[in-house]
Amino acid sequence: MRYEFVLQKQDGPYVFEETEELLRAQGALLQADGSWVWPLTPSLECVVRRVQEGERCFHSLGLSLDNRAEKAAQAFQTLLGFAQNQGLKLVDAQLLKEVTERDEAAFLSQYVRLLDYVDSYGSTVFAQKPSLTWTTSASLSPRPKQGLWANPIAKVLLVLLILAVFVFYKLAQKFLALPL
Repeated sequence: MRYEFVLQKQDGPYVFEETEELLRAQGALLQADGSWVWPLTPSLECVVRRVQEGERCFHSLGLSLDNRAEKAAQAFQTLLGFAQNQGLKLVDAQLLKEVTERDEAAFLSQYVRLLDYVDSYGSTVFAQKPSLTWTTSASLSPRPKQGLWANPIAKVLLVLLILAVFVFYKLAQKFLALPL
């Protein structure tokens, strides 16, 4: 489970190789799957992956989780400094906006919230994928109801059945002169 950021070019085309060369200079190591592992602090690392969606190109940054907020704040400052020094923008995928120094408190709040979810639900609930799709709240949404009453068709059929029995009873009462 990781906290996701996106690294994009402020303007102009994004060139993966330029950013990856800068990552290498920062101590990031290329993995066999093409991703980079960038150690930000002794206990926090960032997994960097290429993402290309048509014309849009960017790097996905997956920050590992740590229970110490000061380490997360330090990693946030490192990522933000890297982006600013290279003329790139850092977008927080949870906050859905480009982040600056003023957003550190909002980042830490979301980071702690994510830690709470992992503590509550366990890390096995979350599937790590190389895309940003797991950052949506869909992975935390309640499961749909199960059983007969969850089906709206079953409810309509039950109402129709009750109505048919009532009409049949009234017709039988009228034509057969049944007592109430």
